[in-house]
Amino acid sequence: MKKRLTLTIDEDLIRRAKRHSQKRGKTLSQTVEDYFALMDEPIEEIDEADLPPNVRSLVGILAGSGLGEQDYYDYLERKHS
Repeated sequence: MKKRLTLTIDEDLIRRAKRHSQKRGKTLSQTVEDYFALMDEPIEEIDEADLPPNVRSLVGILAGSGLGEQDYYDYLERKHS
């Protein structure tokens, strides 16, 4: 069942999102729905091609760094204490 959703978003961002959707032959609603659907998928199952370019550019950036999820939690703990 489809349901209407109201969002408050910067006007310039809306224009850019509409252009992005139009280039891909989709409506803005379809693009937002596709993005929301990605949130439920385990990160390992997400196809890189479905990611926004800015996110795609970060994939693998920490490979080989020796950093893990716990390092991130430790950083947040230090930052907010």
